[in-house]
Amino acid sequence: MTNNHNRTATVTWTDKSDNETSFTIERQKKNKRGSYGGSTLIGGIGADETSYVDNSGTGTFRYRVRASNA
Repeated sequence: MTNNHNRTATVTWTDKSDNETSFTIERQKKNKRGSYGGSTLIGGIGADETSYVDNSGTGTFRYRVRASNA
């Protein structure tokens, strides 16, 4: 993940799937106590993509990318 310094983050990954039809991207925000809250689905993109720009705002986040197919 790259912090773009304009309240966005670029999430990148290696596509190790050869039969996906899409990817879903989830975000978790770190709270004041230092733990992460629940996951929020923030986007979906097509097969063979390897990056996503998130309009995350400010804070500390972690992301999960999942390949999907039928």
